[in-house]
Amino acid sequence: MKKALTFIVLPLLLFAVACSDESNNNEKTNKADMIEVLIDTPTEINANELVTIAATVSQGKDKITDADEVMFEIRKSGEDDAEMIEGTHNGDGIYSIEKKFEEEGHFIVVAHVTARNMHNMPRETIIVGDASQSVSGETTSQHDHSKAYTTFDFQNANNIYQVNDEITLATTVKYGNKQLTGANVIFEVWQNDDSDHEFIQAEELDTGNYAANKTFDKAGAYNVTIHVEKDHIHEHQQSEFVVK
Repeated sequence: MKKALTFIVLPLLLFAVACSDESNNNEKTNKADMIEVLIDTPTEINANELVTIAATVSQGKDKITDADEVMFEIRKSGEDDAEMIEGTHNGDGIYSIEKKFEEEGHFIVVAHVTARNMHNMPRETIIVGDASQSVSGETTSQHDHSKAYTTFDFQNANNIYQVNDEITLATTVKYGNKQLTGANVIFEVWQNDDSDHEFIQAEELDTGNYAANKTFDKAGAYNVTIHVEKDHIHEHQQSEFVVK
């Protein structure tokens, strides 16, 4: 009887270990399989100067040469109107455009990349002309506002979560080199096949740190646009995460 029991238990233990190893391997694989996008652009240029803006798209060690779409969104900081320009693949996973900025100011460049059923949207800032011009057009040369544009640190970007687990969406918002307090921050969340987007009001936990809790009952990739408004500041940034 003891031998028979040992015979039954041992395969069960081996099966449990195998399942555990497979689960861990799948989790590691999924994290490694997220696409990465690296924007290459000058940070300071002159008005009417022709520049190349590029994005290198990769997945692990592989360069992605067959991306479904690479679009560069360009807009002046503090404004809603944006120009969308499709990138051209130049080989080795590098997609680029050429752009001439006709007016001075701070410009936000977002690379919208869709590849292998995933989406990534990193952003960079280009200062055109006199760096003392703020996003509102006011001269800031008498103050240390040469970097007076809005930046985000979205803590959930490209993370993987479980269905029905409560997730804390969190972001740190900075204006220039200081954390922005007292702003209205909203998380806009949707999946690619959703016709309706959900808007989640964030709460400021402490200076410049905003968060909101949400439980997702549907698996898949989620897009998140963070909207920030305060006085003349009206900025947004898009990212994504995955629920399994």
